[in-house]
Amino acid sequence: MLVPSSEWQPMIQAMDLRRLCSTILDKTIADPDMYQNGLTKIFFRAGMLAALESLRSDRLNAMVTVVQKNMRRRMAVNKYQGLRKAAIKIQTWWRGIQARKLVQSIRREVSTIRLQTGIRRFIQRNHFLVTKRAITLFQSRK
Repeated sequence: MLVPSSEWQPMIQAMDLRRLCSTILDKTIADPDMYQNGLTKIFFRAGMLAALESLRSDRLNAMVTVVQKNMRRRMAVNKYQGLRKAAIKIQTWWRGIQARKLVQSIRREVSTIRLQTGIRRFIQRNHFLVTKRAITLFQSRK
């Protein structure tokens, strides 16, 4: 936790634990007089173990914060995408309703124009036939 895995991973694979401990201590403790490596143990001066625990807990808290941040981001993105999909569905539904209304109004307009055309034609034809009969009658009486 205190040292990047690129430094300690080869040592763990080689099972070189003594060198691993030395590397971790060199990276985390600036003053080499604060600790001493024994054959099977590491000896710390007074308060050094608490300082290491403090470093470890700070690093752990930082890592937990990163995990929380990423999780909150993921949850926010999922919520946003869900809202976006819902908005798109509503927009699609509403645009469909508007398109159907437009088509219905166009059909009504076209049928109204056809009806008006037929009625005007009928009126004009009747007017023409009445005029034609009147002229024919007028011309036949001479």
